[in-house]
Amino acid sequence: MANSRDKIATLRARADFLSLIKSRDKINLKPWLMAKVLKNPEELRVGWTLPKATGTAVVRNRLRRWVRNYLDKNRDWLMDLKYDVNLVFRKPRTGTLKDLKHEELDLELEKLFKRLSERKS
Repeated sequence: MANSRDKIATLRARADFLSLIKSRDKINLKPWLMAKVLKNPEELRVGWTLPKATGTAVVRNRLRRWVRNYLDKNRDWLMDLKYDVNLVFRKPRTGTLKDLKHEELDLELEKLFKRLSERKS
């Protein structure tokens, strides 16, 4: 059984999301994905915002599951990062995120966390 320390923390409190909104630090990855970032002295915490415009409940739940899957697979090196990150999924210019591939999302998350690890110094 995995220890709760083995998992990457999830942002849940409204106050945490509001502090990220006030933070001016954002990283635009794709037209459909943006990350709001705030330095956190304790640990990496990740949250996500998925408005209904991004797709049906099935699509939104799939995206959440894929993000959690990416975090679990890369937990070893991500645990060193000390940030609060809110992944903001936006409505694509055409259609929904239904056609998004798992590998494409993983690639964008990889870019994001690599950028944050380079900032770390």
